[in-house]
Amino acid sequence: MCAVYDIIIIGGGIVGLGVFRQLLLNGYKNVLLLEKSSQIITGASCGNSGILHTGFDTVPQTLESKLVKRGYELYQSFAQDVPLPIKKIGAYIVAWKSEELEILKQILDTAHEVSLSLKWL
Repeated sequence: MCAVYDIIIIGGGIVGLGVFRQLLLNGYKNVLLLEKSSQIITGASCGNSGILHTGFDTVPQTLESKLVKRGYELYQSFAQDVPLPIKKIGAYIVAWKSEELEILKQILDTAHEVSLSLKWL
C-alpha cells in the first residue's frame, strides 16, 4: 500500500520546519517532512550567527521591511509555544573607519523609523 500525502515538505531546516508547523496549526493533518540527514535543523540552519534580524537596516515601508518585522513578531510568538533557549542580548554595530560613521548614523535613523530602539554609544 502506498502512502498518500496532501503536502510534502523537502528539508528539515528552519524554513521547512516553520512551514510544517504552520500547516499543522492551520489544520492540515496529512503532511510529510523529508530530511536527508538523520537529524533536523542541520546544515545552514544550525550554522548561522543565531541573531534574529530586526530590520534595523531595511528601507522603511518596503516589502522587505514589513516582512522582517512580521517574521520577528512570528518568531516571538513561536518562542512562547516551543521551549527554545532565546536570550535577548542585543548586538553592536561597529565602525572600523571614520568614513563608516555616517553609515552608522543612517542605520540608527532607519532603525528609529521602523520603531526599533537602537542607541548611539
